[in-house]
Amino acid sequence: TELKEHRDDLQIELMLANGTKFPEIGKIGAIEADFNNETGNIAFRADFPNPNRLLRHGQTGTILINRVLKDAIVIPQRATFEVLDKRYVYIVDEDNIAHQREIAIQNELEDLFVIRDGVGVDDRIVLEGIRQVRDGDTVDYEERQSEQVVANLKFHAE
Repeated sequence: TELKEHRDDLQIELMLANGTKFPEIGKIGAIEADFNNETGNIAFRADFPNPNRLLRHGQTGTILINRVLKDAIVIPQRATFEVLDKRYVYIVDEDNIAHQREIAIQNELEDLFVIRDGVGVDDRIVLEGIRQVRDGDTVDYEERQSEQVVANLKFHAE
């Protein structure tokens, strides 16, 4: 359903079998009504302009679907924890006290969550050491810029 709802917001690219991206951007054409419950797949057609006739019948490739989210709040997945199927973060208030807060996730990326609700732009969250923090604890912290955090997402320290 998300594919149908956001069809015009999506950027469709084609990765050719040789590993290069086709230079034209495509659009989603027809979407099958049948959803395959066994595989979780739904068939659709992507249409690409082919002005230089680079695409030929029978070629294979991989469709890349991208969607731009404007004004999105993203946090590292490792800054969250789960209790009884609910996801939480620790927010540090102005008195350096950590508070457990439930969050709602809009999208899941490789190392990030896009947040729908629960964390604001000005909130400070605990990234490292969340297993040692408890709700109401006073914490000592070192602030990091978001650019630095994102650049080091693959380094999982605890």
